[in-house]
Amino acid sequence: MKCDKILLVGLQLLIAVSCAEAMEYPSPVQPGKALATTEPEAIALQNDILRLAFGYEGGHIRPQGLTDLQTQQSLGDEASEFFRINAGQSRRVYRCSQFDLVGTVQIVALEADPEHRTVGRRLPGVQAKAMLLSPDSTFIVN
Repeated sequence: MKCDKILLVGLQLLIAVSCAEAMEYPSPVQPGKALATTEPEAIALQNDILRLAFGYEGGHIRPQGLTDLQTQQSLGDEASEFFRINAGQSRRVYRCSQFDLVGTVQIVALEADPEHRTVGRRLPGVQAKAMLLSPDSTFIVN
């Protein structure tokens, strides 16, 4: 893998999972425990409120749906992207689905960090981690 520059950008698909004592989710249904399910070339992260599914067939990551499990309403679009990067002066736009998956997608449990500045990290959860190589091999998203 040849890279002229390495740019490390955090790519975390994070679903906060349970309510801390000081926080209450504004719904009769509480988020509950985070789960990660894997199938060949697909992963879903979910709790009792949301489900995010994505595939990584052909070495590229694509959303397969974001669903509100309380209403069964689809909140996303399969044609959407997880992220876009606008590159400096060239103004080139890199879409997530253009990046090559390097290695495999890892599922990692996240421990609660009650002192974290980001509210979502104060709760336990799961994340999917992946390393992605830009289409022109000039940088990595990790």
